[in-house]
Amino acid sequence: MNTTTNDVFQMLKSAHHHRRLLAIAERKLALRQLNQALSDHEEQMYQALEKDLGRPRFESYVLEIAFIKQEIKTALASVSAWSKPHKVKTPIQFQPGASYIEPTPKGVVLIISPWNYPFQLSLVPLISAIAAGNCAIIKPSEIAGHSALVIADIVNNYLDPHCFRVINGDVNEAQNLLDLPFDHIFYTGSTLVGREVMKKASNNLTPVTLELGGKSPAIIDEDCNLDVSIKRLLWGKFINAGQTCIAPDYVLVPNNMVEQLVTVAKSHLASMFGNPAIDSKSYGRIINQKHLQRLTSYLHDGRIAHGGGIDEQSRFIEPTLLVEVNLDAPVMHDEVFGPILPIIGVNSMSEAIDFINKRPTPLALYIFSRNNQTIESIIKATNSGGVCINDCLSHAGIIDLPFGGVGHSGFGNYHGKYGFLTFSHLRSIHKRSTHLDNPLKYPPYSDHKLKMARFLL
Repeated sequence: MNTTTNDVFQMLKSAHHHRRLLAIAERKLALRQLNQALSDHEEQMYQALEKDLGRPRFESYVLEIAFIKQEIKTALASVSAWSKPHKVKTPIQFQPGASYIEPTPKGVVLIISPWNYPFQLSLVPLISAIAAGNCAIIKPSEIAGHSALVIADIVNNYLDPHCFRVINGDVNEAQNLLDLPFDHIFYTGSTLVGREVMKKASNNLTPVTLELGGKSPAIIDEDCNLDVSIKRLLWGKFINAGQTCIAPDYVLVPNNMVEQLVTVAKSHLASMFGNPAIDSKSYGRIINQKHLQRLTSYLHDGRIAHGGGIDEQSRFIEPTLLVEVNLDAPVMHDEVFGPILPIIGVNSMSEAIDFINKRPTPLALYIFSRNNQTIESIIKATNSGGVCINDCLSHAGIIDLPFGGVGHSGFGNYHGKYGFLTFSHLRSIHKRSTHLDNPLKYPPYSDHKLKMARFLL
């Protein structure tokens, strides 16, 4: 066991036991300190994301900084209301008395975050944990190393060190942390690692939230605004160079529309990223050489209708459209998680639905159609973590919607109030008056008491 890690854990446990974050004022103070840290480190965040992911500043601001600040703003405005006890009806047999639900902190929580949106996926769960009154250890991904250092600077130097810590390190450090008896584990990442996290958590009976991924499909209906639909689809796919857990992983389109889709997509890609795309200042890079090689191998799983260019030195893969895809190939079994979009022709909407349902449940489902009957039939016939109609990714940016998966794409949710609830124990409390005491429940029992019980209950 890593002694330093264990010492940090025990210090946070002590802080929780002494209720350092029980007062709403203390939680709000921590949220304001975090907000200040973001402002002070904005430039460092841009630079780290550029080094790790070649991320354009616009994407870094919209998808990371602004997103986090909106979560803080919502939590500051709402945490008092979220934390209030909620009174519920007390049945007559338990009168006189009062019953209510009180959200209480779970304790010391572990947040393990991935590399693709390192700040958002570390700090948004932290905001929820703070709002609920928990202490937290954050383990950022070592793959986005520059961002991990900035996250550590933000948390370790601005928040109460007795309550919040970032611990950086490799997979061995993560294993050390998972051996500790946390009160909740919040993991974002791959399904493969998610299974291991859940196994480790079971040793301590620790509840987990798993935010995973999978192959999120997009369906394009004949009755859609094709130009707008393709433009929005491409934005959602190729932002962050396709390294987004809810990016459209593949497209299902009527057979007679495949060629038209490719033509429209080529036009939009030229407008977005120019030609050659490698010179674009609006397009990111693959996180490392390992992932570059993995993605490169997918280019052989279909016919390249557009793109396919690679520059290993700069970790660049051109936005790529694949057609005539081999459905048994790795590109259709693995989550792509990169700028390669398989386009698959289908004969009917029912065939598209069957295609989705034969595969593990996705984190997101995208439907492009103007036919409400078609939209409703797809929604009712499929299952997914979330659904977005005639747009991409936007459902994840609406703070009043819960974000999370189902089945192979994970379980549990967060954002806004749903994050607060994830990190809270909803404690049931019933208070009885001593002025009256119903003798019916006490022995000795009798036929008369049974008759009265049957009448009352």
